Amino acid sequence: MTRSDTTRIVGQRLLERLPLAREHPLLFPRYVETLTSGVTSTAEYELGGRWCHSTVAKLEDGLVVTVQDISERRRSEDSQKLLLQELNHRVKNLLASVIAMATVAERGAGSVSEFREKLLGRLHALSRAHNLLVASSWTDAEIERVVRSTLEPHLQADASRFLLEGPPIAISADATLALNVTLYELATNAVKYGALLTAQGRIAIRWRHDPDQPSFALLTWTESDGPAVETPSRSGFGVRLLEQAFAASGGGARLELLREGARRQMRFKSLPPRPPNADTIAA
Repeated sequence: MTRSDTTRIVGQRLLERLPLAREHPLLFPRYVETLTSGVTSTAEYELGGRWCHSTVAKLEDGLVVTVQDISERRRSEDSQKLLLQELNHRVKNLLASVIAMATVAERGAGSVSEFREKLLGRLHALSRAHNLLVASSWTDAEIERVVRSTLEPHLQADASRFLLEGPPIAISADATLALNVTLYELATNAVKYGALLTAQGRIAIRWRHDPDQPSFALLTWTESDGPAVETPSRSGFGVRLLEQAFAASGGGARLELLREGARRQMRFKSLPPRPPNADTIAA
């Protein structure tokens, strides 16, 4: 407020300058209280869609009222509160994932060293997904980046054994973590029992928008040229994970045991499409 603005306000009636103050549940009673008691008061309030900080003081038989627009500060504080709530949600989910991983690794481990190896592998994969999400402030990640990040150790060892193919599709933070953990389990199973157990084995990972529901993405993991496929006698952690990982958002997973290898299709929520890019990703 400039000096000339202040000059025009001095001496004018308060409720003519702030007509909304008479009906405000906080302001008018404060003015009356200060005028009666002489005690200066300060408060923050919303008036006409704006947040204000005001001081009311008695001056002889009138009042001096100063008002500062603090709308930007309040918006910033509200934004920080939302971010803290979201961070709290993410941390809880992350800790729940770690606890589940530790529990499953312990059940399936025959020794302390095996438990350590299994748990560390899953935690390293989760850490790579976490790095992706930190880069986007925990908002989203592209499927391609999640796939490459999760399978980084295998791609570094021999990228020629993998085919990665699909358009740019962004997914939420929750879907990113679910896909990361699921892909890690699939790769682990492929090393132990599937395509990565033999030198000739190959894995193709393809993703696209669901043609029936564009708000969902479909990702297919197909193994070939590996050992003969056998129906498992019991469901392991990877299979149970596939069945549950994307269910919360209305997605799911399907497993097919074909003669040429295992084929798994996952369906999960995607975010609104980004500007189209015709380039196909291949490794």
